[in-house]
Amino acid sequence: MNEGRIKKQEDFGPIIIDTIDENVDQDPDANISTAKSAEETEVSSEDLHLKQQLIEINPLYLPHEFRSLPQSFDPKEHSFPSSYSENSARETRLLAYADNFCRQYTGRFHDRTPLFITPRNECDVRKFVSTTIRPTKLPFPELHEALGAAAFVADFLDFAPLLPCTELPPRLLSPRTTLSLQLGTCFDYTTLLCSLLTGVGYNAFVVSGYATRECCYKDESRKQCPLLVQPKKCVEMYQEPQASKYQVKPIRDFLSKYEITMKVKKLIEAEEAAEKKALEEKQALEKSEEPKPDPLYGLRVHSWILILPGSRDVKEAFFIEPFTGEPVALDTNMYLGIESVWNHNNYWVNMQDCTNGIKEMHYDLNNLEDWEFVLPSGLLNTKLMAAGDQLVNILNGSMDVTETLANYDLGLDYGLQAREDDLNVKTQKNEKKKMDADLLDTLLLVDLPMSWTLPITLSDAQYFQRYPNCEKEIIYNRARVVKYTPYSQECGIVLRLVVYQDRDLQNALEETEYFEHRKDKLKVRVTDLKTLWVKETFDHGRMEHHLRDHEYMSKNVGPDSNRIMEFYQKMRIDGLLKRQREGNVMKEWYNNREDRLIYRETHFGRTVRKFGPPVIIMSSSEQGSAGTKVTKKSYKEIDVIKERFARNPEIPADEDVEERVFDIVGEKYFLTYHIADECIFPCRREFNKPPDSGDRRHVIELHPDTHNSFHTSLNPPHKTNVEIYQMLLGLIDLEKAAKETVRNSESEVQAILDKRNAEEAKPELEVGLWDTLRNAEMHNLRIALEQHAEQERRKQKEKDLDYLAPYFHMRDIDEDNLTQEDAYAVREACLQDLKERLIKKANIIQARFEAETSALQRKQQWFQLNQINLTKEDEAAYLQYCNDAIFKITTLETMLLRHKQTAPSKYMLLEKQLRSDPRLAEYLNTA
Repeated sequence: MNEGRIKKQEDFGPIIIDTIDENVDQDPDANISTAKSAEETEVSSEDLHLKQQLIEINPLYLPHEFRSLPQSFDPKEHSFPSSYSENSARETRLLAYADNFCRQYTGRFHDRTPLFITPRNECDVRKFVSTTIRPTKLPFPELHEALGAAAFVADFLDFAPLLPCTELPPRLLSPRTTLSLQLGTCFDYTTLLCSLLTGVGYNAFVVSGYATRECCYKDESRKQCPLLVQPKKCVEMYQEPQASKYQVKPIRDFLSKYEITMKVKKLIEAEEAAEKKALEEKQALEKSEEPKPDPLYGLRVHSWILILPGSRDVKEAFFIEPFTGEPVALDTNMYLGIESVWNHNNYWVNMQDCTNGIKEMHYDLNNLEDWEFVLPSGLLNTKLMAAGDQLVNILNGSMDVTETLANYDLGLDYGLQAREDDLNVKTQKNEKKKMDADLLDTLLLVDLPMSWTLPITLSDAQYFQRYPNCEKEIIYNRARVVKYTPYSQECGIVLRLVVYQDRDLQNALEETEYFEHRKDKLKVRVTDLKTLWVKETFDHGRMEHHLRDHEYMSKNVGPDSNRIMEFYQKMRIDGLLKRQREGNVMKEWYNNREDRLIYRETHFGRTVRKFGPPVIIMSSSEQGSAGTKVTKKSYKEIDVIKERFARNPEIPADEDVEERVFDIVGEKYFLTYHIADECIFPCRREFNKPPDSGDRRHVIELHPDTHNSFHTSLNPPHKTNVEIYQMLLGLIDLEKAAKETVRNSESEVQAILDKRNAEEAKPELEVGLWDTLRNAEMHNLRIALEQHAEQERRKQKEKDLDYLAPYFHMRDIDEDNLTQEDAYAVREACLQDLKERLIKKANIIQARFEAETSALQRKQQWFQLNQINLTKEDEAAYLQYCNDAIFKITTLETMLLRHKQTAPSKYMLLEKQLRSDPRLAEYLNTA
């Protein structure tokens, strides 16, 4: 088997045409020279286009390099059965019938392309295309749906183009071979896919026809990537609120209506001009990106799948493109014409005109005006039999002719002669002899043989591999998609999407990576390749911090750099939703907290740099212990902390704090309360923070400027100095708690970054508990458990085997009423039987040993008497006989010796077993 690659012919690079701006230069001479250069550029581009078309008119032209199918197959290497290299009698008759149909078809429609009806297989043997399809149902749920099976075939196989592209392939591989190679032409794709679809009940057909150049070469570079298509959002219609009957009169407007009208008019004109310019640019871009005219338009051969309604709840017919696995509407422009369709039962030729495409075609295969069948088999509406001189109808309903033809040899050769290369096999020996059918029994029906291909099998390893060489690349319009087999990459990536600014895929804009089975639960990573802004999305299961999204700059990895972290709120005890760092500002959002905190904003100041070895900090409660080791490191001072709280309806608004500000640099506290329903301004309080002396015995003194307040009511409630003093002490404690929380947030950010760096340095993948392909430990454990269970079953079986039951039965002894005499009698009988059996076995071995020895002696005597007249062949036979006889004698002698050595131990073992038997032990051990 020789498999290689098909190299492309020399191709031209991209053609660049300079655009000309009419308003750039008003010089006539310059305009003339510019026009000349434009004409020269246009002429040169036309020449290049013409040269390119002359190259593409060659049917052997390829736009780029492709893999090629093997030129030949070795039947021994692939272990093909005889059905691959031979034709049965039924297949030979069918081929003769198909050849006759093709001759009539060619004679009547000599302008049409020959039918793809009897191609050769891997072993260069002609086979009817319907017998190449083998309906199969594989044990994978994805393959039980049409689009799932189509997507799998498109991903699993690699594409080999038809050469020449205007001719039918000379060979059609069996689905089993296509799966093993993971490579095939469009006809190999559709044969495999049709086998899978018909096996799960779909009314599927293989279509042979013509398609566009992009479809035949699997060129999706002008199609938008499906991953970039945004789902349509439901837009709710805006309903204007009904005007109330009682309204306050609006303030009189003194603006000029004329000026407003003119401004609106200018804005509308500017917007229309911008839209017009954008539309023109879009149209120009689309025109420049249109594919060049195809010199072989309508001549490129292609194959795809047709799904007709009638089964599996299919309401409307549709196509399936095998290269992409996507459904295609019947009025598509991809497919330009249809020659024929077939499935595992029959073959139909299209009789409709496809000059203007296939949009007006009908797919009722029972309509003889639109479709001509090849095999007149299946259900008949009427059955005509001879009655005298006339044919009468003896069956009004439908009839399955399969049972009628099962017991008759129809001999449907119609006087046709089979080709010599089809007569390369005899009728199978196990084929049942059928009765010869007479004229009254013979119907004009062809007996379609079973599929000649091997059963389609797909192992778990093949199914989960998914792509050839574990990866597959697809080029879309300004996008590149690379799919990977799960577990094939160390980082766990399964798909990479790169979006480009140009069609040449040179200027990358964004990269999206999808991951699976990551131990760190990473699902998606999106990188803006211009700004290097990265967004990572994680699944549930990060038990330490419950991180959901992480956005950061890839070039700045420090904890103080700009970043956004979002968390799973229901999993965190502190209710943290989001943490954002912008320069020296850290913002945090919370939800569902007992203290109703919803937002915290921290402003950092100058950086305090620390140097030195780690120090040990000892608290009063830790005296005598080892202490805590803390590394001196640089940190940023906290300047301001702002906290916001949700409304507590159980507290009056003027007592419910909405915003609390700790101005650490200015040594002030600001409290802003919620706005009451009857007010438009909030109440406020301001405290001056007293200096911290560091002495716990220091008493805080209140001064007139220590506390200021603003209340919206005319008679605000009076606060005593004790209450103000308690509020100030509470704010001091809250400041310490807030600063500690901020430092904990910084530590958490650093811990998350350290963990992410370790995870990216050595990514780990999780293996499912039931994944037998990769979970070797569980697989070995299951095998060990099965072996242990089998051993237990054997022990139980031996335990259930009662070797004393025959002796109790022969002597008519009741086990429950056993006497000592009965016990001794059973013991002696059992031992006597074993003794006789051992003696008998020894006698048998001894007899065979003596017989072999005597035969060898007689042979030696014969050799001595006839040695002179023996030939070399006789001497060789004699020596071989002697070697075999000596081997047998030695073996028997060894067996006899071993039997004599083991017989006493067997006897003693049985006696011990009898003494330990619970039914006899009571009587035998008392002696």
